[in-house]
Amino acid sequence: MVHCSEGGASWLAEPVDKAHALALFSHACMASSPDADACAQVVALRSESSDEPQALRAAAEAACKPGGRDDAAKKARSVACMTLATLRTKEGTAPGDPRVASLHHDACTLGNQDGCKAEKANAKPELLAGANLHVDGITGNGVKLDEVACKTEGMGGMFGAMTLVTTFAPRKPLLDACAKTKTEVVVRWVGKGGAITDVHASGGTPAMNTCVERAISGAKVGIPGACAARFSIH
Repeated sequence: MVHCSEGGASWLAEPVDKAHALALFSHACMASSPDADACAQVVALRSESSDEPQALRAAAEAACKPGGRDDAAKKARSVACMTLATLRTKEGTAPGDPRVASLHHDACTLGNQDGCKAEKANAKPELLAGANLHVDGITGNGVKLDEVACKTEGMGGMFGAMTLVTTFAPRKPLLDACAKTKTEVVVRWVGKGGAITDVHASGGTPAMNTCVERAISGAKVGIPGACAARFSIH
């Protein structure tokens, strides 16, 4: 397959014949063990004409791999990673979704500056400085909290974080009513006297943030101290 890839490269030299080049690169890319560098060239050639989007996607998936025979090959692979990220975004996947963020990371690792910029933009700030309890992905009672962090001397670990599900579940209808479309919000609060106080919401419009704060304020909570949660409402 490497020789097919080299043959494709020869057709990109003068006199250029992109049809022959694409045929050879495609052959190397569709093998049982696809040549990633050949697939990267398929992405480049198919992107020019925007034909056969499924073939473009398949080639991009096979090309977005670490390594490369030389700097030019690494660059081509990085472009394939960015192409696949764009395709997934067009299909409705959010830019910050791990399935897209990982592609930006791979592109950056291969030296693509646009990938590095996107990765930096995707990075989320620390949820709560000094937290001694941090859990990703908690689901229960119809509520999903994508990230939870607390600075507390009380209950810790997964069990402590899970108690927050029982805090948010009764307030879910009120929270969902705060947004017309799906919106990720971050809510910070202080657990004091068994209830949520000093609530601050961010991520939505000012009116939406105020609505979220009102929906959460006063809810019973079992974790004392400062806490924060990242989740989506709709």
